[in-house]
Amino acid sequence: METFIMKELFEGANFICCPVNRFKSTRITVRFALKMNPDTVSAFAALPGLIRYTSKHYPETLAMERKLASLYGAGFSAVSAKMGDLQVLSFTVNTIADKFAFEGERISEDCLSFLLDCIFEPDLDENGCFKAENIAREKRLMIEDIKTSQSDKMAYSLNRFNELFYEGEGAGVLSTGTEQQVEMLTAVQITDAWHAMLESATVYVCTVGDLDTQAVADVIRKRFAGINRQWVKAENNPHTPHKQLVKAHETQPLEQCKLTMGFCVGSEDEAALRVMNAVFGRSEMSRLSKVVREKMSLCYYCSSAYGPKKKVMIVYSGVESENREKTVQAVLEQLKEIQNGNFSDEEMNIAKRKMKDSYRSSLDMPADLAQWYLQQMMNENVKTVEQYIDEAQAVTRERIIACAKTITPDCVYTLGEEV
Repeated sequence: METFIMKELFEGANFICCPVNRFKSTRITVRFALKMNPDTVSAFAALPGLIRYTSKHYPETLAMERKLASLYGAGFSAVSAKMGDLQVLSFTVNTIADKFAFEGERISEDCLSFLLDCIFEPDLDENGCFKAENIAREKRLMIEDIKTSQSDKMAYSLNRFNELFYEGEGAGVLSTGTEQQVEMLTAVQITDAWHAMLESATVYVCTVGDLDTQAVADVIRKRFAGINRQWVKAENNPHTPHKQLVKAHETQPLEQCKLTMGFCVGSEDEAALRVMNAVFGRSEMSRLSKVVREKMSLCYYCSSAYGPKKKVMIVYSGVESENREKTVQAVLEQLKEIQNGNFSDEEMNIAKRKMKDSYRSSLDMPADLAQWYLQQMMNENVKTVEQYIDEAQAVTRERIIACAKTITPDCVYTLGEEV
């Protein structure tokens, strides 16, 4: 069974270590979580790219790549992502485990120092701001990504659905802001965002591999000691239901209509909700896949996802335009079937086995294990994979029915041709 060590580094900063020695590599992630704000989202989203390719010590990208090569070909990634109401900036370095170093070097310590140097000492100009040429490059890349997401009909439809479903909430904000917001970004705005990240964000640190836990904690505390921390707790809030069902259709000439449905969840029984979602639409053996997609032949794909912190369930489907209303009704009918207890013990057991396999796969790779525990920390209730499996196995059909009855439709969005 996997074990973990968790400790508080300082107020607003937690550290979790998975001291496993079965992997040939080590992985270190420093993650910053902030409230998603439409006025600052673009400035924060620019930081990972600026920090990833240059720093004070390696002002040229080639120099940074050479440094990574010297750390036994270490990988360095930096990304901005939206997780519910939160904007999350993650910086990760991974390399070979210390025991495989030719000269017995503590490669993990060198990688940690490199990572923190990049975060705390970026490539700034004489005025203490990010350099204009680096900002120009990052803005160009961000705008290209925005344009790509607009031409990708799946991504576009999900963005539009989020704006409707999460109206007035952080989760409804575009993850990088708009093209105009990016174009208007200034060096001062981005530099202010960097200071705010270090000073006010909730910090999560996760290491996977055979590392000295105390040494890692001490190094990180020392680097933050020079920061005037004024922590602002960032957390996801449950979705506020609309007063009435929101329905919207956007017309575009698509061969396959994109249908997205948002549901509010009223139950606090998270284990039962996870199993219920698995029976309903999480896998190829679920009701949505077996009945709506295969038996009724209404759609190309149909699946559901449960968001515990936002207390929502989302159904994603691709349909022929003339079948979109039929598909909406079919999805609602399958939910009603589960609410009425019209599902078999075999369906429930298959769902539990699928969940067990999925959870166990989180132990296969350092990246998967790190993602598991980072997400657990953000949920503020850290549990192991085995605990999740045990909780799922203990769920009864009565609990599934009870939690299903608290699920109500809140938003339906379609993108495609008029019928």
